[in-house]
Amino acid sequence: MSTQVNSDFLNAFINAEASTGGVAAVGVVSICELRGSTLSARFAADYLSPASPRYLRETFSLRSDPGKLFPWARSIFILAIPFTALPSVSGSIEAKDSSGAPSFPLLFPDGGKVCRKSQRENNSRNTRFVGRIAAYAARIDYHVFAKSILAELAEDLKSALGRDFRAVPAVDTQPLPERSLAVLAGLGTIGRNQALLVPGYGSGCFLCELVTDVIVETGGAQIPNDDGEAVRGMEKGGETDWCQGCGACVSNCPTGALSCDSRGGFAMERCRSHLTIERREPLSDSESELLGDWIFGCGECLNVCRDTRLPPPAGIDLRWLLEVSAGEVSRSIKGTAMEYAGVTQLRRNALIVLGNDSSKDALELVARFSRRTSSELLRETAARVLYRRP
Repeated sequence: MSTQVNSDFLNAFINAEASTGGVAAVGVVSICELRGSTLSARFAADYLSPASPRYLRETFSLRSDPGKLFPWARSIFILAIPFTALPSVSGSIEAKDSSGAPSFPLLFPDGGKVCRKSQRENNSRNTRFVGRIAAYAARIDYHVFAKSILAELAEDLKSALGRDFRAVPAVDTQPLPERSLAVLAGLGTIGRNQALLVPGYGSGCFLCELVTDVIVETGGAQIPNDDGEAVRGMEKGGETDWCQGCGACVSNCPTGALSCDSRGGFAMERCRSHLTIERREPLSDSESELLGDWIFGCGECLNVCRDTRLPPPAGIDLRWLLEVSAGEVSRSIKGTAMEYAGVTQLRRNALIVLGNDSSKDALELVARFSRRTSSELLRETAARVLYRRP
């Protein structure tokens, strides 16, 4: 038998959870209230365009009705968690050797100014090439961290209700339109950079959900931001009040993936994060150039957004990445978001970054690696890089 709670209870519970350390905002939506055109219209506005990936268009009916995914569910709690809340990774990824210098893999947190070529030495075998990674990738994987936060939320709700209920955590693991749900729950609005904009946190949060069989009466429940003020009515005239007159994300996107048309155009095929993380095939020459010196993620469009606070990017030694065993790389990235990309993907990107460097030492490193690897993808990528050499 499902538990039912009213809006007064929800307001009190959400206020308490929103004040919990590590959480920027909490909201809830009733699945029953989402049925019909509400979520479909929101999802279409937030995700669909002629340039949208085919998988989004093909799964529209499933994504726009969470009841089809979870027939037993009655509500979805949505949390916005700041990336700055992610703990640093312990172990080899930040280890020091006996001299006090960082040991491999070598990370350089530097406020976003990691040089493409750094610390050149006379011996070309000691030349250090640095590939940039998004700040969150050098911390505990947000999927793992979010599950612990969701587990705490479930326990807190059980204690408040005085009874058990069914709950399933979702952190990029279910085809839920999480940004649309977050907007409907009142957490914020979606900006031109395609991220959820949370008052007081800007674009600096990731989302996670707890799907439950608790019947909720939202009744206009107010979801507080960090100042305790309700987040409502953030959209006006088709463009968010937040983004009106700004455009910083558009002008600072290094690959031209964003535009100012309508509420914000997005060319996913030009997005550096998409290319480095999601695209598993060999990249064309034009796509390779878009990577610059990045091997995982980007985040430039987030960093320039108002109120956003993100940890600085980091760098990883590409010679280490290509010359140590795959097992050592795998062990080093375990527990971080880079584990999702995997060793082969990171090495593909490293080869491309070295090709973008185009120096003699960089191309020699690519050539040596191509003679050792058994991966067809990596051999093809190396061949493309060497073919492009001046």
